[in-house]
Amino acid sequence: MSRPLRIEYPGAFYHITSRGNERKNIYDSDQDREKFLGIVSRAYERFKIRIHAYCLMSNHYHFLMETTRSNLSRCMQYINSTYTNYFNRKKKRCGHLFQHRYLGLLIEENSYLTHLSRYIHLNPVRAGLVKTPEEYAWSSYRYYISSKNSPDFLVKNNTLGLFNGNTDHYRAFVEEGLLKELKNPLLDAFAGLVLGGDKFMEKIKREHIEKNKKTRDLPSLRALNKDILNPSNIIRIIKQCHELSHKEKSKLMVYFMRNFTDLTLEEISARMEGIDKISSTAAWKIVKRVEDRIDKDSVFGKIVTTIRYKMANGEARHH
Repeated sequence: MSRPLRIEYPGAFYHITSRGNERKNIYDSDQDREKFLGIVSRAYERFKIRIHAYCLMSNHYHFLMETTRSNLSRCMQYINSTYTNYFNRKKKRCGHLFQHRYLGLLIEENSYLTHLSRYIHLNPVRAGLVKTPEEYAWSSYRYYISSKNSPDFLVKNNTLGLFNGNTDHYRAFVEEGLLKELKNPLLDAFAGLVLGGDKFMEKIKREHIEKNKKTRDLPSLRALNKDILNPSNIIRIIKQCHELSHKEKSKLMVYFMRNFTDLTLEEISARMEGIDKISSTAAWKIVKRVEDRIDKDSVFGKIVTTIRYKMANGEARHH
């Protein structure tokens, strides 16, 4: 399976998450978390990154990161590999600590910065670890709402500037999520790659993708070409795969609609009505599980390749 397309340029904003292998813990103590943040601080000095929000959970972490240079992949390799070496030495273990590569979602700053900041800061509350975000010691929220000296890599001005620098207004915005259920902003990401409006999408395609000839055959790139595939035809082709069970067909329909159309997860959920009842949240998880299975199950991978071939030869294109 092709690796996700990495779009890198100076001034890019990303939502970054990396999870422990087999969903196991990546931190066993506060000392581990302190060590990890120390590594992030060194990455800040070395790669000139800027962290606008962060949250360290037990088996994964979240960053809202800005790269001042085109160096996201090198920076993330440094952070994860350096911490893995530390953790392996401490635990006298070997092998991978993190599951696959990190997930990096390119975002449009002005439209999604505040919502993703809130989403990250409320993570411990959603997990049932605390009742309010300020109770959690391992996120950037405390630094946002107090005068406490923040880490050198943390930048608050961009986010607080959208609230005229008023920390009370930012607190009210975040804690609004304690009073009502908020939509997960990540569900609006297109093809698991980009979160932004149509103009932002077109700019990214024009300035950072179409010029790169080497990436033209990536499924993720093809997904960015809107209207390339017809969702109804995707469903039709997969229904004809008699070697698959009903559940397998449903999961592949979700996977292909997510990666080869411009449908949101909510729209995919609606498309699946009458075939299988799948929520938008479940659709997100299905895509990741299908990707994992493609990597591990060669027979299943060949089936997916055959389906891709049919789509590439026009059987699922819009007419």
